[in-house]
Amino acid sequence: RDYFRLGFHPTGDTTTGTPMEISAALNKAVAIVGADNDITDFTVPDNNVGWGRVNLSSSLYFAGDTVGLWVEDNRDGVETGGSAVYAIDVTDYLEPLRVALCWSDYPGTMQAATILVNDLDLTVISPTGVGYKGNVYSGGRSRTGGAYDTLNVEECVRIETPATGQWIILVQGRNVPVGPQPFGLAATGIFGETAPRRDVGVRQILAPVGQVEENSLVIPRATVFSNSTAAETMAVVLRIGTAWADTQRVAIAPGRTDTVRFAEWPATPIGWATVVCTTMLAGDEEPANDAVLDSVEVIPVGAVAEENSFRFALASPTPNPFSRSTTIRFSLPERTEVNLAVYSATGALVRTLAHATLAPGHHLATWNRQDARGRRAGAGVYFVRIRTGTETASRKVVLR
Repeated sequence: RDYFRLGFHPTGDTTTGTPMEISAALNKAVAIVGADNDITDFTVPDNNVGWGRVNLSSSLYFAGDTVGLWVEDNRDGVETGGSAVYAIDVTDYLEPLRVALCWSDYPGTMQAATILVNDLDLTVISPTGVGYKGNVYSGGRSRTGGAYDTLNVEECVRIETPATGQWIILVQGRNVPVGPQPFGLAATGIFGETAPRRDVGVRQILAPVGQVEENSLVIPRATVFSNSTAAETMAVVLRIGTAWADTQRVAIAPGRTDTVRFAEWPATPIGWATVVCTTMLAGDEEPANDAVLDSVEVIPVGAVAEENSFRFALASPTPNPFSRSTTIRFSLPERTEVNLAVYSATGALVRTLAHATLAPGHHLATWNRQDARGRRAGAGVYFVRIRTGTETASRKVVLR
């Protein structure tokens, strides 16, 4: 704590650094990120030695050191389905890239099967798009694949020889019943100045979706995010059908996910309507994530269906085959976490279309033939796959 309190961070020199008071979560993350895996007969992570021997000379950066220290003390936190995204520029592979996420959880229930209350997930993504989940290790270093940790409040990634370029650190709120949940992040490696980045987008339409009664007044809401390296001010437009639209100006900090509320919408006319939310930012470098589509059904008063009248289903994309874009409709019987993604014929992930907790009812998404990096996918056979906590389905789609 004194390292930060005295102003050594971020320059390694108290004459040019900035004094700061850090949270217990960040204090723990900094201690873990530099721990040595040098205890005989043990390989971290381990129930006996944890993350290894604390070595502050490996954690802390002082002027003239080769290995740098990057930290984020996020006091705003994330909620269920929310996320925070950060970018760091690795300039040399000669030192490992280490990332540690920690949070101070709320008290659990005595004798509960799982004591953890708020569950966050850490993902570190390489410049080539390879993802590493927190606490998925083999031989003391991170490996691909595996499942997210659902037991611990510390999650780490260690890449022994990291590729040079921009790495993305993603913190997601998997299940945050008592939130939002603040957290601390620490990373060590050989870093350079992170290149300026401008990228905002829509994560999820919260309302209106599913079914609503005719003439009821609905407050449309959507979550938007920023992967930019600086604060942004953007326009967010929400359209329902062809006759209603509203625009809000939104200021958003780097790495944040925020909820936007629009003007009241009087639910009319009866029938299905497409709901589209779009971010508008000049110079946006990733236009592929700027829009999300969903749908709402306006029904007569008193005819609202019970939640259990919906069933899990994934319809065939339309049109199919397609050349520009195709629409995927699916329905959910209950509120659940959903992952909807496009895969190549060889099973490689092409693009994630939705990764969020959605309400019961009918939903839709659109694939505009772009991959996760905004590049046009080539012609061929692809598969749209949806996964919830209990169900899985897939449909073939042909891109011409």
